Amino acid sequence: GLGDVYKRQEAQGYAQDICSYARCDLGYRYTNKSPIGGIPAPDLLIYSSAQCFTLFKWFEELARFYQVPIFVLDVPGQGRGWRAEPERSAVLYVKEQLYQMIEWLEDKLGEKFKLEKFKETVRLSYESARLWYLILLTAQNIPSPISLFEQYFAMAPIVDQRGRKVVVDFYQELLEELKQRIAKGIASVPGEKYRFWWDGLPLWQSLRDFYDILKERKICLVANNYTRAWCQLSFEPRDDLDAMLEDYAYRLVRNFDPMIRERSLDIAEAIKQFKLNGFILHSDHSCRFLSLGLIDTLKKVQELSGVPGLLLDTDHGDPRLYQSEQIRNRIDAY
Repeated sequence: GLGDVYKRQEAQGYAQDICSYARCDLGYRYTNKSPIGGIPAPDLLIYSSAQCFTLFKWFEELARFYQVPIFVLDVPGQGRGWRAEPERSAVLYVKEQLYQMIEWLEDKLGEKFKLEKFKETVRLSYESARLWYLILLTAQNIPSPISLFEQYFAMAPIVDQRGRKVVVDFYQELLEELKQRIAKGIASVPGEKYRFWWDGLPLWQSLRDFYDILKERKICLVANNYTRAWCQLSFEPRDDLDAMLEDYAYRLVRNFDPMIRERSLDIAEAIKQFKLNGFILHSDHSCRFLSLGLIDTLKKVQELSGVPGLLLDTDHGDPRLYQSEQIRNRIDAY
């Protein structure tokens, strides 16, 4: 089971406090146990600091484990947040690295970069992201035709097949289905009474139990900053490669700039946009990055929106840190 994977990973000397994503993956590498039959061993690795600044140590360990080369894409944080324009020098710094990554890939793979194929991939990625954003917006409807739990499963194509036509086709069909659900008044949570924001990573190891806890109380998790991330970096294809790489560099620097201050504004805005009457912040045991400043965030959102919030202590992967009864009691008290 998942607990065995974590125990094996810890037996290799890794601390319990490091990211559950990394621990689950490293545990799988050592045990060869996987619910999906495993994934292919990498030929090379690419790491970007835009996503998470602790990810590098995980990928560094994988590079050692498989004895494969690793490319580091360093995206600087300026503390400005996504509402402000990033410094031009930071954007150019990232763009230059993207050129270096193309050369690195050409060398390692023995293939030349194909601009036309790249443009088509960017076009399909852009269209997928546009459709995914429209899908997320259907949750503004009362009752919501889709909850965060369905979003977690439906985001799979844009995560691992982004830039392929199958993703566009899937989201076109899903968007039509959601429109039909709205027209027929079909709710994701029957008898929806409460509409909440969930902040941070999913509770992957306990999705069903957490869903049942909320469903019993007619709570629908409507909006979130995690599922939305998959449509924030898209850009339209252009004939000029330099312009496309600059578009991408700009979005990387801007969208993943540390923004603890703006997090409160983001949640308060979502409370209005999605007509929410509650929000839950996830104090994630093994994700320090997303757990920074949550007490201040809780107070600030309450000040801005007039809506009270709840802070839950759990983890995004380790089942030993998910306390079902405690969560039930905390939500009932809330």
